[in-house]
Amino acid sequence: MMHTRSIRRRLREHAGDQRGFTVIEVLATTMMVAAVSAAMAVGLISIAFHSGDQRRRSQAAQIAQQDQERLRGFSAEQLNGLNQSRTVTLNGTPFTVTSTAAFVSSTGASSCTSGSAAFYRIVSSVNWASNSRTPVVTESLATPPAGGTLLVQTIDQTGAPLSGVGVTASGPDYDTGITGATGCTVLSDMTPGNYAVTATETGYVDSNGNSSPPGLSATITGTGVSLTSVHPIQLGLAGNISANFITQATVSPVSCPPSTGTCTGQQSDALSWFGNGSSASMSGYASSTLASPGTLIPAAGTIPLFPFWFTSTSYASNYQVWAGKCQQNQPPTGVNKVSVNPGSTQTGLAVQEPALNVIVQNNTAAKANKPVVWTPVKPAHVRLSFLSSSGNACSDSWQAPIASDAATDINGSLAYPGQPFATTATTGATASASGLTGTYAVCADYNGYQSTVNNVQNNNFSATNPVTVQINQYTSSSGTC
Repeated sequence: MMHTRSIRRRLREHAGDQRGFTVIEVLATTMMVAAVSAAMAVGLISIAFHSGDQRRRSQAAQIAQQDQERLRGFSAEQLNGLNQSRTVTLNGTPFTVTSTAAFVSSTGASSCTSGSAAFYRIVSSVNWASNSRTPVVTESLATPPAGGTLLVQTIDQTGAPLSGVGVTASGPDYDTGITGATGCTVLSDMTPGNYAVTATETGYVDSNGNSSPPGLSATITGTGVSLTSVHPIQLGLAGNISANFITQATVSPVSCPPSTGTCTGQQSDALSWFGNGSSASMSGYASSTLASPGTLIPAAGTIPLFPFWFTSTSYASNYQVWAGKCQQNQPPTGVNKVSVNPGSTQTGLAVQEPALNVIVQNNTAAKANKPVVWTPVKPAHVRLSFLSSSGNACSDSWQAPIASDAATDINGSLAYPGQPFATTATTGATASASGLTGTYAVCADYNGYQSTVNNVQNNNFSATNPVTVQINQYTSSSGTC
């Protein structure tokens, strides 16, 4: 009997153990089913996403093809520099369509520098918000229409493509264009013949400071691609300047601050300049003139200058400026060097002039047979006449204002002793950077008599350059300067 109860007890314990295993097995099975279900759900979602992505890519390809057909119907003017974006909605999905066109050679390379036969590469790019891959892109070549084609390329001072430049060709036909990202524009379907071409962009100038380079021309033929007479056309964002004048004269309480010995507010009737860089330079010096000497040049506004650059894109000391309208007035190398950066504005640049100390004396003897006694006087007029003695002929002449204390001022008779450079030296510290020479004729008159001193130099920037004009009423000519 005892044995039977023991067996029954062990059977009950074994049944309890089995019930525990059954719960664990059920839990494990449930977890496995959940995992398989999740995996299947992810797979189904992935398949659905992939299917949707493929459908949208297929729709995008269809839109791209339609855009290609649309672009093939464009005129040359419409294709020129085309960069257009628009939205096309298909089956509820908005697609962004970007259409571009570029002029290329028959080999497919950029023909911006070539006059060979060329085509338009038309590109249609389609994208949508949920796209995680690259856009769908379709491209092809389109043949330009029959007739002449003019290719115009513009670059900046560094040689990089310059976009946004307006181009006009006038001749047997007329057309306009705007350069694109590659610096190119193409005028197509033009009547063959000779054309005048302009290229302009607000704030930009060529190497000689012209806002529209002069002399641009083109001969357009009936086949192939023609180029402008200057190719590529170089323009740079101008730096703008205006100038005042100073001089280092002998210290005077009237015109120069004793603490510095620098006379400000000097005058000139012209400002000249020359600029150059590592690969380009002006074709010749240039100048801006006034009707009569003034303290500011130009009298209003500024002068736009091309930003010449050197290695490592440096614009340091790319110009030399000077007072006077002649190249012979250019001072020695290193004097009045200016840095003109793209888009910069420098007003009232201090341009140094050497000081011309004009002393006027009169013979105060009462009679011709009396000893000559020279007395400093205030002249009625002083005329300075510059004349070149080498290089291209150049001359200038002006009446210089007279100082109120001309008879006693240690800086002489001139209210503004600073005057344009003049030298006979061809080498050394007093030679012009141009290597050219020229001198002054200094005329003064007093009490109706005049006298002139010729071959006067004004080439010392650290001290005054003295000249004495003596008027003798018994030997000098009558008249005024």
